[in-house]
Amino acid sequence: MIDRELPEMPEWNNKWVKFLIVALVLLTILIGLVAILGVPGSDEPVEPTANQTDTDTDDENIDLTVEIVTDESTVDIEEQITLEAATTPNEGIESYEWSFGDGETAADSVETHAYDEDGTYDVTVTVEHESGETAEDTHRIDVEGVDLTEEPYCDEDTELNGDGTEESPYEVENVHDLQCIEDELDAHYELVDNINASYVSQWDDYFTPIGDGDSEFAGHFDGQGYEVNDLLIEDENEWGSDGVSLFGTTSKDAVITNVHVDGQISGTYHVGGIVGYNNGEVSDVTAEVKINAEGRSGGLIGTNGGDGSISAGHANSEVTAKIGGSGYIGGLVGYNYGAISDSTSSSNVVVDVDEDMRDSTRIYVHGLLAYSDTNSVVTNSYWNTDATIELDGEDISEESFSRTHDTDHEDVEGLSEDEFSELE
Repeated sequence: MIDRELPEMPEWNNKWVKFLIVALVLLTILIGLVAILGVPGSDEPVEPTANQTDTDTDDENIDLTVEIVTDESTVDIEEQITLEAATTPNEGIESYEWSFGDGETAADSVETHAYDEDGTYDVTVTVEHESGETAEDTHRIDVEGVDLTEEPYCDEDTELNGDGTEESPYEVENVHDLQCIEDELDAHYELVDNINASYVSQWDDYFTPIGDGDSEFAGHFDGQGYEVNDLLIEDENEWGSDGVSLFGTTSKDAVITNVHVDGQISGTYHVGGIVGYNNGEVSDVTAEVKINAEGRSGGLIGTNGGDGSISAGHANSEVTAKIGGSGYIGGLVGYNYGAISDSTSSSNVVVDVDEDMRDSTRIYVHGLLAYSDTNSVVTNSYWNTDATIELDGEDISEESFSRTHDTDHEDVEGLSEDEFSELE
């Protein structure tokens, strides 16, 4: 057998083999990319391969939900109720459709409504998302047969929970209950909710102060931190012991605590934000009331009697008075015979006087306390706004009668805004 040597491959053949191998690899990769991504410029969709993962999100598939949010399930006739349509997601909502069950409708995300007849009503809201998805929720409202826009006949209309004792106080739920405290002036009462007193604007005589000089409030009233809002009183009382306020006149046995009052109160004498003429114990109370009076009036208490005490009281009221005779107008208290401690006033006090009163020595006007009897005790009490006295629109506060009674009290002074804010 003859051995033959194979001829060597030319050098250019080796290079071409390598080139072809690389080209085949690149071509395979290119074909795979085209299969996945499609041909550039083509509108035809490319089906994903078996190994391709679809991570696209379908925006049309929205899990839309809505819930009616409200604090109320039971209301009185004409009582305003607020309802909110809370959605998930909370963006992209194009419409809200409310049906209140009484034939009335609305179209905002938050609505207020009142019913003029008692009964049970199903409130429904339907929302639509920009994707076209819709959702619906329903909430049931029970309307009780008490029309708060009508003045109450207390002996017939009001049955309070509790029995009026210290262990089981009467529960005051609405402005009817509040007014009807006058039927049992020596019982125990407590607020169980904020009181919307705006309904009294539709009563013939508005709100009548609880207690007067002949029948004083002698009970216990605990506001439990709740508020009486939009109170309206107009009572042109004559000179005497009848006060004009939420509580007109209180006895030495009365206790009033832990309540806030706002609104408008007008009278002649002994006008205040919480009590007109106080002979009892008042503590932890605040008032933000527009007071209009003539004498012995203040942002919190009009007159604080000899048996009266005020502690931790604060007034942020607008106190205005037209004085044609002697007058005592204070940011906290107008006239004080009793005890005041740990109390403050940021009330704005403006008094308008007649020309013939310019030289009077019996006008006392002050940011905290207009007049305090020599037997009274006032401690640790402050104000931050000086009173203003005007004559025909001109500020004459610097004249001699712009003063408070000069009685020696401990830690009673006016403070700057910064100093005053540190007390709060």
